[in-house]
Amino acid sequence: MSGSCHTQVVMICQRCLGEVTLDIDSSFELGLVFNDEQARQLPRRLEPAELDEQGQLDLWTVIEDEVLLALPPFPTHSEDECQLLQTESEPEPETTDSDGKRPNPFDVLAQLKQK
Repeated sequence: MSGSCHTQVVMICQRCLGEVTLDIDSSFELGLVFNDEQARQLPRRLEPAELDEQGQLDLWTVIEDEVLLALPPFPTHSEDECQLLQTESEPEPETTDSDGKRPNPFDVLAQLKQK
């Protein structure tokens, strides 16, 4: 059995944490089997799909699995669409000594070492 599915899913962008809508396209080829022994005998190009005792296949489960397999591991907007929230950092106050140099934060340790 061969088929394809085309759908859209809404996920969370891993860059900006906003919603991103992704198009999912998946094609598949399944070999219908009743047990694991039949699944081992399938050609490698076919994915096994196990039928129930009545010989029926739950098509909804097959499509759901195919969509899950086609999802990206890290969903993101395209770079021009992503609205990454960048916070502006506040400038550090510049405290300088009388000679114009910044104070060394380790001077306190040097003073302790001398005592």
